[in-house]
Amino acid sequence: MSATSVLRFDIENKQKDFQVIANRLDNGEDIIGWVVVEQPWYSPKNRWKYYVFYNEYGSGGMCGGAVDLGLTKVEVDPKTIRPFTQMEKVKYDLRHGFIVRLEDVHCREVKTISSLKDIDPTLWLDE
Repeated sequence: MSATSVLRFDIENKQKDFQVIANRLDNGEDIIGWVVVEQPWYSPKNRWKYYVFYNEYGSGGMCGGAVDLGLTKVEVDPKTIRPFTQMEKVKYDLRHGFIVRLEDVHCREVKTISSLKDIDPTLWLDE
């Protein structure tokens, strides 16, 4: 039995708070955060480095809760940087073993997605 991720359906598939999703260079895993480009004036574009800053959380907070360890910088593959939209969130959740249930503002089911092949891009306006 898989856990379910319940999301309020966003028909416009808007990017979330200027966030992006990209693949880490060190292990290829997805990382979600804010993109930063290191572009020294003396380097050609093919030598620029691309990073994603993300909030890192760890254990050890009050009563066993999470503690914000601050922003962490991870180098990413620039060819994999894409806006973090609801569709990307659905894909991310599916890759991490969740079933995704999209609901409208009245908590009625719009669609339940259990695998990447079940994603219908026409569900969102901009696709």
